[in-house]
Amino acid sequence: MPGEPNELLRIDISVPLWLVLGVTVAAPIAVFVVQPSHRAEIGFVVTVLTGSAAICTACYVGVGLRLKIEREKRQARFEILSLLNRPEFVAVRGFVDRRIEGHDKESKETPAHFIEFEKLATAWGKQKKLSDGRCFPAT
Repeated sequence: MPGEPNELLRIDISVPLWLVLGVTVAAPIAVFVVQPSHRAEIGFVVTVLTGSAAICTACYVGVGLRLKIEREKRQARFEILSLLNRPEFVAVRGFVDRRIEGHDKESKETPAHFIEFEKLATAWGKQKKLSDGRCFPAT
């Protein structure tokens, strides 16, 4: 009973990792002891197995670091959202929205950035801050 159209036989067997590692280590040791004439080949096989293990370890560490970074990004996003929903930020957003709504009326034919620049130039000419209308501190 194939699961995929091109699948003839499907075998799902759970093999414990300790068993795979045990066989991978025990087989070269047994051949090394039993067949002393093949020790050079066994050395090569052990070197390949060690390199493969190092590559797999690096791959797992990379995946783990990537997941950790994604988790930290997600946590930072939620922290930013929680900060933006605090009462003082909601009040600031309401204030900014009211200020922006006032610009819509006067910006029918003039771009909004020009109006902002004009307000900034006017405030600068009066030696006042644009944010709160207070005078600049004396220097």
